[in-house]
Amino acid sequence: MQLRKHLATACWISWACHPLCGQARHTPEQRYQMFQEYLLRRAADVTRNNLADIQNLDAWKQQRPEVRKRVLYTLGLDPSRRKRRSAADHGGTAGDGYRVQNIVFESMPELYVTAICIFRRSGWAVSSRGLC
Repeated sequence: MQLRKHLATACWISWACHPLCGQARHTPEQRYQMFQEYLLRRAADVTRNNLADIQNLDAWKQQRPEVRKRVLYTLGLDPSRRKRRSAADHGGTAGDGYRVQNIVFESMPELYVTAICIFRRSGWAVSSRGLC
């Protein structure tokens, strides 16, 4: 009986001291709104600080190659990052008049996308759907 009391007390203390107990619970809509507000604040910070050190045309001409390089890198268009993208066939099944193949391809460096392609006997894909 004494052990049961101690166990119950320990459980209650651990529950009461849990770090999430004191935090407010948010609805999915509230979390979405909080995330949108965060993105707006972050975008404003980036916009405000992005070209703050450029005051005239000469400074822009000097900084332009570096800014261009950063933009291309951010968009995944940096020539130094380009390489031949790989695709791999991971098997499939054949049915009456069609074949389904499981394919994984690299859309950007180290970003792999899974897909299922459906082929007819006579030619290429009838439909193709990504299953990310």
